[in-house]
Amino acid sequence: MILSLSSETSSTASKLYLYNQAKLLARSGMEVAILMVENRKLSDPCLEKLNIEDGDFNISLHLKYIGSNFPNCNTALNTTLSYPDSNGTIVMDVFVQTKFKNENILFHRKTVQKP
Repeated sequence: MILSLSSETSSTASKLYLYNQAKLLARSGMEVAILMVENRKLSDPCLEKLNIEDGDFNISLHLKYIGSNFPNCNTALNTTLSYPDSNGTIVMDVFVQTKFKNENILFHRKTVQKP
């Protein structure tokens, strides 16, 4: 009984650590993507997908652009926006997944960014 409880507590602590690590990596991945978008020349194609491998995790980012501030973007939603400040907005989906088969953690975050 005690051995079973100890094993379960260790497994829970491991999953909690991996989950928190995935959350931090998701935030880091979003910051890298924003920096890449900000440093892009207007003649360059837009960043639509970014895959990063970091040790025990795979990070995948998918970007959608809103407004007319992003020329040469295939995924831009060039619609008439009610608020001009909404022009140049990016909708980002971030997925972080562990590479472990026995401790499979998948973290997803959707965010709206204004670079």
